[in-house]
Amino acid sequence: AGCFQRYLDGTINDADQSDKKSLLKKRNKDRKKRQRGCKKNRCRATGTRKCSPRGRSDYKCKCRRGYAGRYCERAPTCRKKKSRSYLEENGCRSRKLITQKLCKGDCHDGTCCKPKKVKKRRIGMICQDGTRYVKSVSIVKKCSCAKEPTCKNTKKY
Repeated sequence: AGCFQRYLDGTINDADQSDKKSLLKKRNKDRKKRQRGCKKNRCRATGTRKCSPRGRSDYKCKCRRGYAGRYCERAPTCRKKKSRSYLEENGCRSRKLITQKLCKGDCHDGTCCKPKKVKKRRIGMICQDGTRYVKSVSIVKKCSCAKEPTCKNTKKY
């Protein structure tokens, strides 16, 4: 809904469109100024989420969860560790050896190493008096640095 002006040669001049073009040019110029600081950054690609310019030549690396350091160079060591043992509970134990997995390691940004994917598994248990029952157990499938900044209750699966 702008002002149009038709010339004798059939061309149309839109007054609002020329304002938009100048505004776009100004935005592009500002964007290029902001990107100068990140042009030759040393942020590590694997650990960096984004490079934020700070002035004309300085920048700050925004790290992914678990990564830390000036250039996001310190990687998290959060991994799942396997152990095979019998599950014991109230004088009963599992009929077979169970491969249990725990999340261990560090997340350098202060977050916790916690299970990301957990699967329920039914384990056959046998007691000393001969009774048998089935117990549902959580098995860790994947570990990662949790979103919570503090480790409240580190539940072991």
